[in-house]
Amino acid sequence: MKTLSWMGVLLCVAASAYADSFAGYTQYQYLPKLGQIRINDGLVRGKPYVDMLPSQAKALEKNGIFPEYAKEQKTYLQRDQIGTHQIDTVLTVYPPTGRGHGGGNYTKNIVISIDGKKKVDCSFGYDAAFQDLIVQEIVIFPEDGLIHILASSKGAILELPNDIGFIQNKEVITNESFFKDKSH
Repeated sequence: MKTLSWMGVLLCVAASAYADSFAGYTQYQYLPKLGQIRINDGLVRGKPYVDMLPSQAKALEKNGIFPEYAKEQKTYLQRDQIGTHQIDTVLTVYPPTGRGHGGGNYTKNIVISIDGKKKVDCSFGYDAAFQDLIVQEIVIFPEDGLIHILASSKGAILELPNDIGFIQNKEVITNESFFKDKSH
């Protein structure tokens, strides 16, 4: 029986060590030759890769990869031009505020303005505080006048209502936008 107990303890310790071997990041890709800006929520797995984030943060940031590692709030600004359109993106990363469901996670907010008009102001990545919303990807196609957002909540893929994803629509995309009635 003692052998079985020690095996259980070892498995718990190993599982705990494995569980702590991941960290999030946001990748911002400016792709003018493809006429788009692509912003993705990502995950680093494995202790050596997670451990290198603080020491490699500046180099990663220069390449549009914004790791979640800091103990204080960090804000990143990207300003790019595609065709005649100026796209300003502000990503704010907030450190964890506690433990348990959502409390141990970094949270992120993203604000995107196109030609000086705010178009997106919502969570990015996982937001336990807002109906377990996960915004995984935002792709901006300024010449087509479209913003594509991949989001989900509690396992269900979410879609934006009506034509809110079109740049000329004056409505700002927020967390609430994903949960509005789509029957109109």
